[in-house]
Amino acid sequence: MKNLYNLSNNLFKTDFVPENWEALRAYVENSNLPHRVRILDLIDDDATYTDLDAKEWKIKSTYPDDYKNLLDNCYPFLRRTDYKVDYTIRSYASAEEVEEVLKTRPGNLSLEEFYLAAQNYTPGDEDFNKTFITAARVYPDDPTANINAAMAEMQEGNLDSARRYLRKAGDSGLAAYAKGLYAALTEDFSEAMDYFRQARSEGVREAQDAIDQLNYRKELLGL
Repeated sequence: MKNLYNLSNNLFKTDFVPENWEALRAYVENSNLPHRVRILDLIDDDATYTDLDAKEWKIKSTYPDDYKNLLDNCYPFLRRTDYKVDYTIRSYASAEEVEEVLKTRPGNLSLEEFYLAAQNYTPGDEDFNKTFITAARVYPDDPTANINAAMAEMQEGNLDSARRYLRKAGDSGLAAYAKGLYAALTEDFSEAMDYFRQARSEGVREAQDAIDQLNYRKELLGL
C-alpha cells in the first residue's frame, strides 16, 4: 500500500501474532480427527507447554497423521491479515465546489452533494440530468438515486436506460410515479394508471395531474 499510493510510514501502525492457536483450536474442535480430544488437551495445556513451538512439536510427533491433516487442510487458512483504516471524509459546502469535484472525482461526493450540484443547473437540462445519472452510477443501489436517474433518462428519451434504473427504484410513492411515467411513455396506459393511483394514495401531488393528463390522452385516442 505504501508503494502503490506513496504513503508516509508515519501513517502505519503494524503488529502481528506469530501463531493463530485460537483458530487452530476451533478447527480441531469441529473436525473428525481420530485424536481430536487428545490434541485439544495438548492445545489447552499451557502449564506443561509454555513454549508454543514445543507444544506444536508434541502434537506433530505424537499424532503424525493428524498433524499432516492439519498441515494440509488447516494451516494454510490460519494465515490472516486484518486492516483497520481511519480516515476523514471531505465534505463540500458550496454548489460551485461540488460542481468542480463532480467533473473530476464524482466518487468523492455523497448523494446530498450530488443534489447540491444539481442546484447549479436548470431542471431538465443536459447537465442537470447528467448529474442525477452520475449519482446513480456512484450509488447504484440507492432507490432515490435510481428514481432521479430514471426520470433524467426519460427526459432525454432514453427509455431502455430508464427501465434499468427503475428496477432498483424501490416501491415508494415516488417510485410508483416514475414507473407510471415510463408506462405512459411506452403506451401501457392501464399499468400507468395503476402506478399513478398508487403514487396518489402515497401522497405524491403530481400524480393527480398525471392521471388527468392520461385520461385526456385516452379520450383523444378513443380508448
